[in-house]
Amino acid sequence: MTKILIGIDPGAETGFAVIRDGRLWVVETTDFWGATELIRIYNDQQRFIELNLVVYIEAPQLVPPTFNRGQGRKVNEKISQNVGENKAHSKLLIEYCERNNIEVVPVKPSGGPLTKMDDAFFRKLTGWTKRTSQHGRDSVSMIWGR
Repeated sequence: MTKILIGIDPGAETGFAVIRDGRLWVVETTDFWGATELIRIYNDQQRFIELNLVVYIEAPQLVPPTFNRGQGRKVNEKISQNVGENKAHSKLLIEYCERNNIEVVPVKPSGGPLTKMDDAFFRKLTGWTKRTSQHGRDSVSMIWGR
């Protein structure tokens, strides 16, 4: 049975990563619609091969809201808008998976050692040689080692 893990870091620029049978297969940046299409494509493979597909989606709604940390009003408003957009995308992607009977795991943002990896550390850890964005690397952090 083929095992496919998908990691998604939702937002205006959505990180999307795939580990297939323990090997890092895809690391890219897309948008919300691109992520839903890629999930559909991987899910459709079940018609042709025996597949264990699990989608891990960062879910900022799992952490309590943060309030003013002393930044100015405009900074706080921008942060609030970004977080709100990420939460909405996350909820919709989770719902998309549930509606299509795809196993989905909401992942609490951790701030752990694998989040916000720089390119050099990421390459050393994963052996990935192609260009990546921070969003793509963050999506890998959700599925690496599972």
